[in-house]
Amino acid sequence: MPTLTKAGVDPLDPMPTTDLMGNTLDLSRPELTSLIDRYVPKSPGRLTSLLGRPTALIVERRKGEEGPLRQALEDEGWFVKTCSGPGQHDCPILRGRHCPLRESADAAIVFVEPRDIHLGQVPRLRCAADSSSPGVVAVERRLDPPSFGSSTATIGALRGPDGILRVVSALLGAEHGE
Repeated sequence: MPTLTKAGVDPLDPMPTTDLMGNTLDLSRPELTSLIDRYVPKSPGRLTSLLGRPTALIVERRKGEEGPLRQALEDEGWFVKTCSGPGQHDCPILRGRHCPLRESADAAIVFVEPRDIHLGQVPRLRCAADSSSPGVVAVERRLDPPSFGSSTATIGALRGPDGILRVVSALLGAEHGE
């Protein structure tokens, strides 16, 4: 027969009753908000994994030019997806819908050409401004220092893959209070 404590619990019992386990985790606590916002999807399309690798989406301007940035991200443990951007395929953002690629990414890097700011760049700018995931606008042919907003950042693409990677990391760290 097992020996019971004063509380009537078998100390060898691997699963004590919930009465003895203390308080349960209150998920409405304000200090948990950033974690919950990050890992609990607001829509079923956005599901980042707590234990998985972070996901980056590169919205390229020209096929194949994303290679060095892709490599820098992958070397840091990121899973990388690419998209040719609005206007190059059937883009849900242009139809007023959420983009599943943006929703599945922890961060997006959108390349924008400042000399081509005409009607052809408007869809790309809409993609860059999409709020489904934090976004970094890499301004091509520019050496601009990083500039941060609440969930976006800009940087001159001439600062290279390492500069862009630092901005992505800083943006995610700032967004999540790290």
